[in-house]
This record gives sequence, C-alpha cells and structure tokens, in this order.
Amino acid sequence: RGPPIRLAMNITSLRSSDNVPGMYLAACGLLAGWSGCDVYLSTDGGTTETKVATIIDPATMGWLTADLDSSDVLSVQLYNDDELDDATDDQLAVNINQCAVLSANVAEILKFKDATDTGTKTYDLETLTRGELGTTEVNHSIDDDFVLLDGSVLFLPLDVSLSGKDLIFRFATRGTTPANNEDTKKTVTFDPPT
Repeated sequence: RGPPIRLAMNITSLRSSDNVPGMYLAACGLLAGWSGCDVYLSTDGGTTETKVATIIDPATMGWLTADLDSSDVLSVQLYNDDELDDATDDQLAVNINQCAVLSANVAEILKFKDATDTGTKTYDLETLTRGELGTTEVNHSIDDDFVLLDGSVLFLPLDVSLSGKDLIFRFATRGTTPANNEDTKKTVTFDPPT
C-alpha cells in the first residue's frame, strides 16, 4: 500500500460550508494499492493523539520542477496519474483549476487556465491568476509542494483556542497501524486566516 504523501494547510475557506477555523488536509499514495489514510492529531506535542479524519479520495499533488517568479508558467510533476486540464473563463469563475503552492508551509493560491502535458506526469500550467483568496504572490522554488484544490482536499474544523499551537498530524495508510507510520507525521503551526 505504501505511505501517503501529505499536506496540512492554513488557507482561506474554499467553500462557504468551511467558514469556521480549521485546516485543509490533502494526501495521496505512490502505489496502486493505496486505499486512503486515517489522520490522527496531537495537540500536546505528541503525548496523545486522536483519529480526526479519514481521506479516501487521493488529492492531485506534486512538486514544482522549476522556480516560479513573475513568469506565467507553473511547471509541476505529479505523484499520481491524475491529469490537469485546461479551463474556460466560466470554469475559472467557479474556481475550477484552483491550486496551492506551498513554500515553507505558507501557501499561495493560484488558478491556471491552460495545462500543457510535457511528459510523464509533468505539466506546464499557464495563464495564471496569482495571489487568490487573500494570499500573497511570492516567488516559489523548485521542489515546493503543489496541490489542486478540488473536492479531494479535506477541511478539518479546529477550535480557535488551538491557534498558534504546533499540531502534529499522522497520516496512516488505511490497513496499517499508526505506530508503523512514524515517518508520516507532519507538524504545522495552526494559523487560521482571519
């Protein structure tokens, strides 16, 4: 089944139903047998943890294969066999092809209109709209994380009292025990957008 690739993101609400404090979680597997993962959360430095979510639908995730500065080309390599497609202006208006690029756990939200298949699981995404949903347009570097912000990205509501705390997420592939997933932990400081 293999371990999951995982992200935990402090980003603005993507859907009106998510308009409470929380974080977005995304995961995908590298192997064909990956069937989702259970997400465990520790708010006390790892002393205890609680299962808080299950992710079944793999996210479309990858990494940048070139730096992104003021140019209009976002070059990405995907982990899985998902495809990235062009979008019409009407589709862009309803946030089709909305994505996030994370540099040091800080996300910029973008949209892309044109997707060009450049090889095995690689794409050049062009006609970009940068700094969406109140995020800031910044330069990104090769190997920064990429995720398509579609229905496979899970919203996890969190109590606002956790703001400023380091949260430890453990993404355990379904069918495995959490203790065997030590290397799938992801620590993120909870910083809910205002």
